[in-house]
Amino acid sequence: MAGKHWVQYHIPDRMGCGIDECGTDENEGEGGGFGLVTSKDCGVHDPRGDVAWVVGKTQDENSPVYLGWWFVVEAVEPSDHPEFLYQFIGSIGGSCNPMPMISDEPWFHQLLGITGNFRYGLTEIKLRAVLNGLRAAAAGAGSPQQ
Repeated sequence: MAGKHWVQYHIPDRMGCGIDECGTDENEGEGGGFGLVTSKDCGVHDPRGDVAWVVGKTQDENSPVYLGWWFVVEAVEPSDHPEFLYQFIGSIGGSCNPMPMISDEPWFHQLLGITGNFRYGLTEIKLRAVLNGLRAAAAGAGSPQQ
């Protein structure tokens, strides 16, 4: 059973590609085909076993926000991306293809609220409406989170 749920916003300007271009290739470490990078540690909490959700925009200037993928964190390693300290990786998860647009969902404003309009970086999802919304979006894209 998973522990906490986290959301990370994929920023095309910092990552050099849109969420649709990077996919799950953001990690090349051991443990799998899913990942994210962050400079935020989880404090005293060990994120292994937690579920991470990656949302973000494409390179298009007026891109909506999409759900790209989710995964169970299996390891935390140093990041090979110069702007981030950590890389969360895992082999169990789901890629959304096609990626569902989430910025028009009724719960999206709550996601913006808990993430400070995505300024806070990696953020724990504590609102049931947001988690249920992400799960529904993933399931609708054929990648249900269990």
